Amino acid sequence: MSGISAAEDANTTPFNERALELEETGPDTYMSVDLWQPSGNRGVFGGQVIGQALSAAGKTINGPFRCNSVHCYFLAAGTNTQMITYKVRRVR
Repeated sequence: MSGISAAEDANTTPFNERALELEETGPDTYMSVDLWQPSGNRGVFGGQVIGQALSAAGKTINGPFRCNSVHCYFLAAGTNTQMITYKVRRVR
C-alpha cells in the first residue's frame, strides 16, 4: 500500500464519472476524454482502456449485434497525459 487513501487520490473521481466517455473525432474514430492512472502505477488502468475500445467498437454497429469475446494485449504502458485514439475497422 502506498499510504494514500482513495479520497486523497486525485484520479479516483474522474475514473468513476468519465471512465468510458469518448469524443467522436471522425468517421469510426474516437478519442478518450480522460484516462485514470492509479497512484504509483507506471501506466493507465488497462481495464479502462479495454472498456473504451469496446465502447468505441459498439458505437459503429447497428442492429442486434453484440460483443461475444474480447482479446487484448498490452504492448506498452499508456500515460494519462496523452489521450488514446481508437480507430474502428468495420469487417462486416
